[in-house]
Amino acid sequence: MKRVKYLLFGLFVFLIFGGQLSAAASEKPAVDTALPSWMAPNNVLNLDWVVTPAAVWPGYGGGSDVAVIHYVKDDDENYYHTSTVRDILIRHGYSVYHWDAYYHGSRGDSIWNYYNMFNGRAVNIFYYYGHTAKITPSTEVNGFIILQNPNYGDTARVFWDRITQRAEFHNALIFVLGCDSFKLKSGAVYRTYIGTDRSIGVELIKSKGTTFWKKLDEGKTAYQAMESIQPNFWERLTHRYWARFKIDGDKDWRL
Repeated sequence: MKRVKYLLFGLFVFLIFGGQLSAAASEKPAVDTALPSWMAPNNVLNLDWVVTPAAVWPGYGGGSDVAVIHYVKDDDENYYHTSTVRDILIRHGYSVYHWDAYYHGSRGDSIWNYYNMFNGRAVNIFYYYGHTAKITPSTEVNGFIILQNPNYGDTARVFWDRITQRAEFHNALIFVLGCDSFKLKSGAVYRTYIGTDRSIGVELIKSKGTTFWKKLDEGKTAYQAMESIQPNFWERLTHRYWARFKIDGDKDWRL
């Protein structure tokens, strides 16, 4: 009888760790490499900051509060959920602007259009989801992707500095759902910041992001919504790239 128990236990361990290794082999983290945007789009440093018609899908909902959704695509994993988040925010009275880093990469002045999107706005929500970036020559995650075609971005400090020169963020919830994103708050202005403490698998982004915003829609606080998407036992056991979420600032922020 003991031998049967040991055999069953051994089979259980094999199935668990075999599944973990199999899942890990097919996973990838939400991180990419980007060139700095001051080299783009024509390898010329642009300091004019001329306001041009922004290449964005702007202002859905028409509310007085402003929300920005920044989506960075993955070629293999479909974690798109912008429309779900947008609809929630519109119901709560937000004017929603969203940026598709892949789509807008074909436009010549996209980087400048991106930053111009923030001109004179009081931003209450900034949601970035998808790949974060290693801005060359850095070997660590230290920035954000603005364009994917071509692949340009900015370090976190440059990114936040350019945005906060143009927009008011003191009451904002910033949620960055991508690899190592909690440390990307360096230089940001916010009321509440939520990010990950390590790499996260791209296959987790849609479920985590959707759940977070649905919890806020139900009236939960930012902290409660964040806790609802912390990795569970099974995710920790079977995913190579899993991350815990961390919060800084006002934990009681609500939609």
